[in-house]
Amino acid sequence: MSLIELDLCIDRKTLRNYVYEHQDKFQEYFEWVPIKVNESRAWKQLKIQPCELEEVQGLHNKLKSFFSNEKINCYFYILEKNHSIGTHSDPTTLCSINILLSDRNAPIIIDNKKYFYNTALLDTSREHSVPSSDNDRVMLKFSFTKTSFEVAKERLCLLKK
Repeated sequence: MSLIELDLCIDRKTLRNYVYEHQDKFQEYFEWVPIKVNESRAWKQLKIQPCELEEVQGLHNKLKSFFSNEKINCYFYILEKNHSIGTHSDPTTLCSINILLSDRNAPIIIDNKKYFYNTALLDTSREHSVPSSDNDRVMLKFSFTKTSFEVAKERLCLLKK
């Protein structure tokens, strides 16, 4: 399996409000993702330091306690409505925790299977895509560059205990 749903306590509304209040700071993100040229401005990224937001810092600290040798990067993303992300794998990330902050999201497609989720651990080394939707897709992502999906899955089970 390439996706495991997680139940993490986080205030999605506060984070979503932060994203829209700081939308002018987002950068176009199309460096390696297969996205049509005319859609490149629709996929935006904002790298943040966890200490910028109490909600993010609390979860980041908890994750660091389970992944002490990992540099966990935090990003917000916006995929504007009516735009998609083509099939790709993330070249610098082995896995990630994706927290969808928007409502009525399109699924992520992995191995031709559609997954609907709110918060999930994803094996981003596997090919995946996101079809277009009638709504913006707003997401907080914690990226892991040294930890495999399988190892992360085992460690995250400890969060539930």
